[in-house]
Amino acid sequence: MKTKQLTFVLASALLFGAPQAQALLITAEAITQIGTAPPLSDTASGSGSPPVEATSYSSDGIFDSWATTAGDDTGWMYAQSVGSGFFQASTTLKQSETFTNTLPVPALYTFDFNIAPGSLLVNNWDPLLPGEIVWSGYSASILVNGTALWTSAAELLMDDAGVTFNSTGEVLGSYTPGSVEYSWSDYSDTLFLGVFAPGESLTVDYLIQTFAIGTTDIASNCGLAMENGFEGGDFVNEDGGAFTCGNGFAGAWFGDPTGINVMPINNSTVTATPVPVSEPATALLMLAGLAGAGMLRRRKGHEHETMKA
Repeated sequence: MKTKQLTFVLASALLFGAPQAQALLITAEAITQIGTAPPLSDTASGSGSPPVEATSYSSDGIFDSWATTAGDDTGWMYAQSVGSGFFQASTTLKQSETFTNTLPVPALYTFDFNIAPGSLLVNNWDPLLPGEIVWSGYSASILVNGTALWTSAAELLMDDAGVTFNSTGEVLGSYTPGSVEYSWSDYSDTLFLGVFAPGESLTVDYLIQTFAIGTTDIASNCGLAMENGFEGGDFVNEDGGAFTCGNGFAGAWFGDPTGINVMPINNSTVTATPVPVSEPATALLMLAGLAGAGMLRRRKGHEHETMKA
């Protein structure tokens, strides 16, 4: 067979190859805490069908803290941390998948992913006192064999001096200085994971985290209008009781890194493309194979003659 024909046949067969993957593993953790009380937590792990979900909620009737995160084997992922007053909330969610190149040639692995709209928010009803903060943030990363190939992180911090914004890695949205909110719209990208030899494996981890923290005291008006049933900034119930709440509010929402209602990470979102084999390289492979076969035949022939003698 001619070299061009061999290359064409080999490439044609490989174009239809799919990455060999082990079962998708999802791990989730949600943690909440109010004041100095012991933290509450929830953890879960599984393949994602039904969805893997972790949720934690803490409240003392004034301060609140809520964290929830979930993912399933369609690729859907979601994380949220919110609270008000003196609190902490955090979430961690990871999808992990191992692929093995079963093709007879090196293959380039790529990962198509999408990030849904999300946001960070910090707010307060009363001016913050020195030492009080309202803080929220997220981080996301895609790792191959433990090495981060893509990262994105951002945080909003409010204190008595105002609001500051910081971000690292990929910037998902635009921020207006002084704003109490940072948000982003849909984001899509294709990440090159690397070239892997036949039989070589790669583990792809997609990790997302959110947090929200507040160290504020009780608010005077809870952000409610001081009219029609409001006395001294507190909402008066029918029985005369006053409604109170935490001064600061923080929230972080990050969702759907692989696209809702699409194929899972171990199917269409990760693909393997054969690395083209040049004609000289193919010819060398053929010659090496023929030479090896010839030597084998000669060795067997020599052994046969020796046995006859």
